[in-house]
Amino acid sequence: MKVGACVFAVVAIAGCDFSRSHGPPGSGVVTGIVQLPAGTSSETCDQMSVKASFPNGDHVGRSDVHASHGRCLYEINGLPEDQDLSVEVKSAGWTCQSGAAPAFAPANPSFQLKKYETRMVDFKATCG
Repeated sequence: MKVGACVFAVVAIAGCDFSRSHGPPGSGVVTGIVQLPAGTSSETCDQMSVKASFPNGDHVGRSDVHASHGRCLYEINGLPEDQDLSVEVKSAGWTCQSGAAPAFAPANPSFQLKKYETRMVDFKATCG
């Protein structure tokens, strides 16, 4: 009986440790919206990537993009503090009505996060 209780306690503690939605303690988060061009379906959010990277181009963090109210919401968590980072939005498979790829502004904003910081960075997709 004591062994079963110990196993349960270890599983319960480990379960709590992995249930955090923003990564391990001290990790930063970048979140925001991507405003889509007029007439663009929010289904394009499924064909969009938003990634954080170091200056050398290596990606970092865990990214999630989904549609909400005619725009795309994103969150990148698990980001290190006191490191130079940038965020880039890319369309993967959707184009403007003209056939050209959309442009995203601001282009690759760079920043450093402090411990436990959440930063909002919004983007606007334009065709033209």
